[in-house]
This record gives sequence, C-alpha cells and structure tokens, in this order.
Amino acid sequence: MRAETIALLGMADAIPNYGRDTLLQDLEELVNIKRYYSKEELATRYGVTTQTLNNWETDGKLIPDLRVGKGCVRYSAAVIAEFERKHPGRGDKDGHGMTHA
Repeated sequence: MRAETIALLGMADAIPNYGRDTLLQDLEELVNIKRYYSKEELATRYGVTTQTLNNWETDGKLIPDLRVGKGCVRYSAAVIAEFERKHPGRGDKDGHGMTHA
C-alpha cells in the first residue's frame, strides 16, 4: 500500500464518528457509481411510467444524454442530479440512490 493511502486511512481514523471503514465504504461507492441510466431504471426510481419520462422530455424537464437506438435513451448521473435539484419532489423513490445497478 502506498504511503499516501496509509496517511489517508490514518486521517480518517482521526475524524470522530468516521474512521477508515467508513472511508473505504465511501470510496467503494464512488468506484461503483453508475454513469448512465435507462428510461426503465428512472421510471422505477421516480415511481412513474416511461410515458411520464417521455412527457418530461417533451416539456424540456428531463432530456436524455444519449440516444442509442429508436426509443432507447440513456440519462447521465449529472443530468439526473440537475433534474432533482430543479425538481426537489422528484427524489429517489426506490431507496437505492445513484449507485445502484
């Protein structure tokens, strides 16, 4: 293990109610963040239908980043975060946050 990594773990241990285990969990979440989400995943996330997502796109509320085929789109985590910032009532309904697969 690199000296810098050992130093970071030591600093994490020095933070009250944090520690190296929490740091390692946080880092694992960062590594596993999914970059793009399907329309079906977002519909589940928000507890709506895919048609609602189509309506939001038509209204300019939530525009997908990628079109990978006819009717097949992907939304980036950044686009989702911006949508949720602008529409606070539209948070994560499935309890998995942005890191679930």
